Amino acid sequence: MTSEHEAINNPIRKEEIKHFKDLFEKYYDGLFRYGTSLIEDQETARGMVQEVFLKLWERKDTLRHEEQKLKAYLFTTLHNQCLNRIRHQKVIQSFASDRWHEWLQYRDQVPEFNPFVREALAAAIEELPDRARECFCLTQLDGLSHKAVAKTLGLSEKTIENQVRIARKKLRKKLSAYYK
Repeated sequence: MTSEHEAINNPIRKEEIKHFKDLFEKYYDGLFRYGTSLIEDQETARGMVQEVFLKLWERKDTLRHEEQKLKAYLFTTLHNQCLNRIRHQKVIQSFASDRWHEWLQYRDQVPEFNPFVREALAAAIEELPDRARECFCLTQLDGLSHKAVAKTLGLSEKTIENQVRIARKKLRKKLSAYYK
């Protein structure tokens, strides 16, 4: 292992950067298409491909530089990350679905809600896009912070904010008739 002092005195060689850049340019598009085919979410796939290249960079000294092995490493790493993401999403969706059903039962017991508004709200939430509904339910109904939801879903806080904003905008539009 190298000490911090050695790392400072041994700057990254330009050849390493050029080689890494060449690999990135050569494989990024194929990895992105493969990741998107597995997860069907371009933003997530893009982030996962970037993580694969980050891992490659972190392991650049231990990986062999044979082209076929690097290509196999990149695609295998992405494949495993995608499978882990899919498994994680299934757990999250199951949790969110369970919490949604709990909320539906709870909201039926709250007398302050006008029954028409209550039904319209439930229907409007059901009609939200999956990601927006998931983020909205976890933040607004379960009371989780954007940071906690981002960590749980493996997304950025900005993505959570955007999805909650989308959900609120759609809900306001759907429920505007009840609040004029």
